Amino acid sequence: METVSIAMATYNGAKFIIEQLESLAGQSCLPHEVVVSDDCSTDGTVELIETFAKEAPFEIRVVRNEINRGYRDNFMHAASLCKCSIVAFCDQDDIWHADKLQETLKYFEDPAVKLVHHNANIVDADGRFLRVALTSRMLSENQAPRYFALGFTEVFRGDLLAFSQLRDLSVDHQTPSQKLAHDQWIFFLAVALGKVVFIEKALVDYRQHAKNAYGLKAEGVWARTLKKIRHSIKSFPGVARFAESAADILSRISRNYPDNDPIKDSLVSRAEKFSRLNVWYQNRFLTYTDSRIGGRMRALGHLAFSGAYRSSDPWAFGSANLVADATLGVLFGSLFKRLND
Repeated sequence: METVSIAMATYNGAKFIIEQLESLAGQSCLPHEVVVSDDCSTDGTVELIETFAKEAPFEIRVVRNEINRGYRDNFMHAASLCKCSIVAFCDQDDIWHADKLQETLKYFEDPAVKLVHHNANIVDADGRFLRVALTSRMLSENQAPRYFALGFTEVFRGDLLAFSQLRDLSVDHQTPSQKLAHDQWIFFLAVALGKVVFIEKALVDYRQHAKNAYGLKAEGVWARTLKKIRHSIKSFPGVARFAESAADILSRISRNYPDNDPIKDSLVSRAEKFSRLNVWYQNRFLTYTDSRIGGRMRALGHLAFSGAYRSSDPWAFGSANLVADATLGVLFGSLFKRLND
């Protein structure tokens, strides 16, 4: 069985760090090492880890960052320091089930598998079960081009890190000013370069804090629906930029493979799909924002004739979105444009 490194990013995680470390030490298949990249903690996180390391059943290496990198780069920094052929991202405040590594590592017996991810139980700050993270409906989105797994569920081949320098060219579709987060980036590469395996079994307790960044607000149904539509429309340019950057990155990676290699063919094909997606999202944005109804109709026509609404294509928008874009976009797009101005 492959050896595994755990890449942990920490920042002021003293409250839960020991419980997480104990869950790592309780693995039925122990990791070879835990690499901790600490992002300038001031609450004693590092001292707690160093004390735990003295009795840990595996090596723990702690690196203190001189500047705050932010969670995206901090996780990638931790992963870059890992020595083993398999790497697992690890949050500072979750609880791993004892069989997490044993269950995920066995899939790497297939050399084509690049990444394994799994389901999780969402728990409260005290570890009480709330719900399962992924439902059957959400699991069906696994094939979508923008889908990615949450970092704490990802176990992946370390050879994916060889392309880390290209991450600076990437664009996060939700926050276009940012490059892809660690989990988005690794999942993006894994899908392009090999197989991705999903385990429906929950293998981590994903802890939710009292001050979560996301949550539901008390709004009416129509207010929530309108806000969701407006948010979706505003996201189209960001998705277009993400797709454009993805096509460029995959094209660059493909140059590392000979012409007769099937991986090169797969990379080139996927790059072409992302290039097409870039054009689709640019035109879809125009169906809602072009000030002229003729311009909105032309954008919709381009989408329809280029296959953007084919239900059989997982990269396409589907027939339901054709109806939405034709009505809310072409017919009432000027209204949405005024709401967004």
